[in-house]
Amino acid sequence: MKRTTTQLIALALTTLFAINTQAQQPTLSSLEIVDKVVVNVERDAKSNMASNLNVNVASAIAKLKGTIDNTSVYTTQYDVANDAKLQELTNQTNNEDPTAVGWWLTEVYDEQLDATTGECAAAPYDATTNILYIRDYNIADGTLNLNVGHNRNNVKSGNTYYALLYIVSGTDAVEVKVEVKITGETINTISLTDYTVKDLQSTDIDINYNGSYRYKTVDVPADSLLSLIPVADCCFTAQWNEGLPELGFYALESDGVLTNKATANNGGYWLDKNGYVCDWESGNCALFVEPDDSLGLNLLHVGIYPDYSLIDTTIQAKLYLVGEEIYTLNINLSIRPQVTMNDCEVIDSLKYTVEIKTSTAGTGAYVQSEDMINAIDLSELIETELGHEGTSFIALSYFPGQGYRDMASAYQISVNSGIEDAPYMGYQMMDLGYFVQQTGDDSFAHIASPFNPLPMLTSGYAIGYDEGRLSFWQKDGVRKTGDYYTAKFIIYNTDAAKRIDLDLTVVYVDELNPKVTIVKETDLTLPKANAEGNDYAATTFDLTAVAEALGCENTDDIKWLAYNQLGQLLGTFTFDDIYGYTFNPDGTVTASDSDDATFSIGYADGEFHTFAGNTSATPGTDYKAAIVAYYGNKAYKFNITLSDNPATAIDCIPAVRVENNATTYDLSGRVVKTPARGLYIQNGKKVLVK
Repeated sequence: MKRTTTQLIALALTTLFAINTQAQQPTLSSLEIVDKVVVNVERDAKSNMASNLNVNVASAIAKLKGTIDNTSVYTTQYDVANDAKLQELTNQTNNEDPTAVGWWLTEVYDEQLDATTGECAAAPYDATTNILYIRDYNIADGTLNLNVGHNRNNVKSGNTYYALLYIVSGTDAVEVKVEVKITGETINTISLTDYTVKDLQSTDIDINYNGSYRYKTVDVPADSLLSLIPVADCCFTAQWNEGLPELGFYALESDGVLTNKATANNGGYWLDKNGYVCDWESGNCALFVEPDDSLGLNLLHVGIYPDYSLIDTTIQAKLYLVGEEIYTLNINLSIRPQVTMNDCEVIDSLKYTVEIKTSTAGTGAYVQSEDMINAIDLSELIETELGHEGTSFIALSYFPGQGYRDMASAYQISVNSGIEDAPYMGYQMMDLGYFVQQTGDDSFAHIASPFNPLPMLTSGYAIGYDEGRLSFWQKDGVRKTGDYYTAKFIIYNTDAAKRIDLDLTVVYVDELNPKVTIVKETDLTLPKANAEGNDYAATTFDLTAVAEALGCENTDDIKWLAYNQLGQLLGTFTFDDIYGYTFNPDGTVTASDSDDATFSIGYADGEFHTFAGNTSATPGTDYKAAIVAYYGNKAYKFNITLSDNPATAIDCIPAVRVENNATTYDLSGRVVKTPARGLYIQNGKKVLVK
């Protein structure tokens, strides 16, 4: 049969793939073992936490002829049909999670011995047969790093199980034997009738259901109990704290007896709605109670099974600390409906502008300058009002024709944006500049995305949240100076039923403007003009207290800043010695010759100077703006309202233009024949020479 060129190419690729696949799965008989390494680990039978192993294989892999990487690690395979070990090795993941790296392993049966051998080989996930698991393996700097764990329901205390790993290079291999010895006490059952039972404590817990394994912690005085009662030899469990034997931790089975056969992490238990021990995979569990992995029984984690039908139920359970007497822990767990983010009270609405110095090297990688690390720090506010535990960070993404919508969750920025070593909740913000700009706003509209779905959707910036602190990244060579982005974010905690709304503007600049910390704010209401309404009003204000707050010895050293329409605090606009800054109607600074110039606010010679008399000013309208005094990296913010009827008690001294035929004095009382620009005394009043 004649094949087309396309078919021949496809056939060649298929054949090549098959050859590569076969080459990637070597057989034991084809390998020469150049060295062997043995690593031992002991694990408590009740533990459900993986052991992190760091195996030194540097000298062994030095004997290999070729290069190796993480794809060079193989293990033996289990033949499900024949209950035996296959000769062919595998480096293919067999986890129930296809994105995870590693294997579940099942113990191999030896027909000659008519028994299992202790050796475990990679097999499909099966809770009834899997013994060990090996995950997250990698080779770095001569060290084989891996996580090793076991299925606590299928191991036996005292047994040793092992897996054989092979680091393969060509036909050479290093064999790594991972031996896992299972320790722990024999499972005990206790009849309550044989003991004196005392109540230790009762705890009421409310957990809001959100579809996850949420838990809260309960303090237990386990250490103090040890000083009060002798602990029976039969009831020792693993030593949570070094040198301190713990009380036996038991739960109630449905037949009324106590058991220490753990079904949850760290020797803990899953319990059903009646408070009886159950297995997590049984499908009828309602809650779990687990000792803390470092504090043991002194701190218990009490959590829920994510079952929607459990909402609006209260589960009563008893746990038991067993020595020569039995102490009960009574837990009443109420599972409440989870409030939504939109149900949360908005306790604050904050606006921030973040400047990013444009990176133009063109590498395309995400880069971060020092000033972008924790650029916004809200940690104290979050800790006080929301609490860090359970607090989430979410972006409201802008879509053309639909406005802002919230994203389902905050993506892990370290995974989805290619940013390493960043344990943040966060987003890669993509611009829609090729399609649409927001009405009345020159900034790019955006979406939050974990990837770049189309070439025309380019990265605006990346943002990460970590316990109240926000950090930023840019993609090198993508943005140009002058680009800016406005976006909305929410920090919320549904347990606290509170949220904080954030309006963020990110601006790309050539040079960063002064970054100052507002140490104090003062609200002032000042007149819009002088008594005649034709020039500025002068209002005396002593800056001594301001200088003290700024750590400034001389008030003459204080400088002034104002906010532009992007929220940047800058002094690049000309500061007129008399009029100060000129503002738009919205209170953002502009050029004095701008068509939208409406009013001015300044400070000179011990006075605030205010004037709202331009043609764009509306009679009877109050205007608001902020003018910021700064020194060093500290700032004192004046939130100023210009009003026709100011209610402040500040001394208002009207000023008028100079009259040519009147005697003019400077502020020291000297006669001035030809006044230059500035403030003078004429007819007993302060006047302005423009």
